[in-house]
Amino acid sequence: LQAHRILAKALTDAMREGRVPRNAATMLDAPTRARAVRPALTADDARTLLLSVAGDPTQAVHWSIALLAGLRQGERLGLTRDAIDLEAGTLTVSWQLQRLKWAHGCGRQAGEAWPCRRQRGGACPDRAVFIPADQEATQVYGGLWLTRPKTMSGWRQVPIAPELATILRLHLAATPPGDLGLILHRPDGHPVDPRDDAAAWDTALRAADLPDVPLHSARHTTATLLYELGVDERTRMAILGHSSATTTAGYTHIATPLLADAMSRLGRHLTPQIEA
Repeated sequence: LQAHRILAKALTDAMREGRVPRNAATMLDAPTRARAVRPALTADDARTLLLSVAGDPTQAVHWSIALLAGLRQGERLGLTRDAIDLEAGTLTVSWQLQRLKWAHGCGRQAGEAWPCRRQRGGACPDRAVFIPADQEATQVYGGLWLTRPKTMSGWRQVPIAPELATILRLHLAATPPGDLGLILHRPDGHPVDPRDDAAAWDTALRAADLPDVPLHSARHTTATLLYELGVDERTRMAILGHSSATTTAGYTHIATPLLADAMSRLGRHLTPQIEA
């Protein structure tokens, strides 16, 4: 696919220069991406991980949210206190924590040089982050920002499994909110760097003697377990925020009984050993 894109661009330039009469690459369909099979933890693996981290309040809340709510990393790290409604039993995904790229703010580039004479935008004394006009973003700390989900399906309400509600209630009672009300944060209140979060996931897997799978596999694990529990596709897609099932439905303001039942079943499926 990348080779096709490069060839199409090269032939487009060649047409402008009169070297070829037409762009043969654009006369053929581009190759399709191969569908990757993402690894996932089994139900036993997920139980083992939750049991392994149960004695560590920080790790317990991180990976319980990851496995019992199916949030993306940025969605989990961007959860704020006002997004958690334990009385209603829901959490609202309305922000995601992202590292945005610094750009030069010192003026116009002249050839290869910038006025500040620094190569990287992050090294510019007047560095800045340029937010598109149609994107809402709020700086949290350094290069970490809270941004809105990219699609309406990403902006959603997720039922909280009773087991997860217990963990969240303990966490919220023991841990004051961090910057901008973040519920997951460093001891100093600043947001958790996504790179540090991924490293903590790897450490937790090793400590539990589990397969080395990427952090995004926690979300894939949630999807797989919901499937194994017989939860229908539309409900799974609504829980995970996949646009294929929710584009026409728009933003769901209240969790339906069907969604809540699915998450309750998932909680019971994963946490029987650590209820006590």
